[in-house]
Amino acid sequence: MTLWQFAKRSLLFFWRTNLGVFLAAMVATMILTGSLLVGGSVRHSLNRIVKARLGRTQLALVGGNRFFRAALAEDLADELNAPVAPVMHLGGLMTDSDDTKRTGRVQVLGVDKRFYELGPGGNPFGANFNESVVLNEALAERLDVKTGDEVMLRVAMPGLMPRDVPLTPDADLSIGFRLTVAVVASESQFGRFSLRADQVSPYNAFVPLDWLAEKIEHAGLANLLLLGRPKKGNISVVRANEAIAARAQLDDFALEVRLLGEQGFIEVLSRRVFIDETLTAPVSAAGADEMGLLTYFVNELRTDANSTPYSFVTAISPGADDVVAPADFADDEIVINEWLAEDLNASEGDPLTLSYYVVGPMRRLTEKQSKFRVRSIVPMVGIAADAQLMPDFPGLADVDDCRDWKPGVKIDLDRIRDKDQEYWDFYRGVPKAFVTLAAGRRMWANRFGKLTAVRFAAAGRTTEEISSNILRAADPASVGLFFQPVRQMAKRSTAKATDVGSLFLGLSMFLIASAVILLGLVCVFRLRRRR
Repeated sequence: MTLWQFAKRSLLFFWRTNLGVFLAAMVATMILTGSLLVGGSVRHSLNRIVKARLGRTQLALVGGNRFFRAALAEDLADELNAPVAPVMHLGGLMTDSDDTKRTGRVQVLGVDKRFYELGPGGNPFGANFNESVVLNEALAERLDVKTGDEVMLRVAMPGLMPRDVPLTPDADLSIGFRLTVAVVASESQFGRFSLRADQVSPYNAFVPLDWLAEKIEHAGLANLLLLGRPKKGNISVVRANEAIAARAQLDDFALEVRLLGEQGFIEVLSRRVFIDETLTAPVSAAGADEMGLLTYFVNELRTDANSTPYSFVTAISPGADDVVAPADFADDEIVINEWLAEDLNASEGDPLTLSYYVVGPMRRLTEKQSKFRVRSIVPMVGIAADAQLMPDFPGLADVDDCRDWKPGVKIDLDRIRDKDQEYWDFYRGVPKAFVTLAAGRRMWANRFGKLTAVRFAAAGRTTEEISSNILRAADPASVGLFFQPVRQMAKRSTAKATDVGSLFLGLSMFLIASAVILLGLVCVFRLRRRR
């Protein structure tokens, strides 16, 4: 008898116990394999969610409440030779046509075809982007709507200034649209797009970028850029941020340079009203003999016996003007114009009190006062009659009647007199008083900036020269214009999360131990039977 024949006969003779050992070994193997595969399955699911969220996006520039040119995407695409998609990213609320079902926390995304070129699948809008909306599956299921149904979309209305900037109006905080659902987008159609590392699908509503930007009065702007992988190689964050520095324009910094021909100045001002603190140094260094300005809306100017309500006051650098800001202009002095002097019956040397609001935490208004001494009374000519000193405060600069003012702070319209309306009709926002820049900053400086404008003498300079000097000195990253490695961060978050493989292996130790004990008992039982 050969060894093979002996083994074969032995297996057949003891087939019952051999079958038991085989089944016990199979159970133990299944338990061990299952414990190891569960962890791998979870990791695979997390990686699939990352791909569904980001598509082929590698880097992202997240502007938040800061808007920049949508054309910056084209500039960066040429500079980096990679796909770049501009997006308008806002918060919103959506209801069905009957207003019976609604949901907040809607991620409203203004997109174009470049956005879907970064996605995992096709473009649900098709060839034409019209006035329709594409919902992702989670939002459509939440509202119980389908293709062809009407929905009501209400979008948070972004302002020129952040909501907690002083003098930001509260009116028109949102705008509503009635739209038709064009498509319900699946994950393969980029319906799950999100920059947040969240396993729960967001509520996404996609609308055409140009249409949304026009409706919220931010035409040509975006607040999110998505950078995809180029055809060859990868683009590092450093290289992408260098491209921003090379292609950024003043409009991306929310800055504007304009020539004030009648006044003889070149002025730099901000779309956000206050010039960012990080841009103050580059702007001030753009030319020699700069004039820093900070104009604010005050509640009252009062002497001992009289008061004038709701006026603009400008803080100006001492020495910037021989009339309203002489070189020896002290911080406790104030220069007033002839109209205010007549209204208050004030003379040189009289005490004068300013009352004004400042905004604290949670936009809580606090009225404060500062006392000054009237240094001089100036005629309303030159810079003392310059309406351009008033920034474009929303709710103030764009109205014709003082009683239509909506500055975002509490005002008593009954205090506005006919003579105040006549002043507004004739002089608009010409400041009625001037203080030093140091005094103005002490009263009105906030985290959004300490200047509303900077002026340079126009003689021998051009707006292009000032713009170039600012761009050379300004750092885009200081105002939030920088890319983040969102894909790398997403992969790192899944890799550095709890080791689900070891976790499930640990949770299955009792099952594994039981299977091993079972296998051992069956093997012992088999040996005892054979013995």
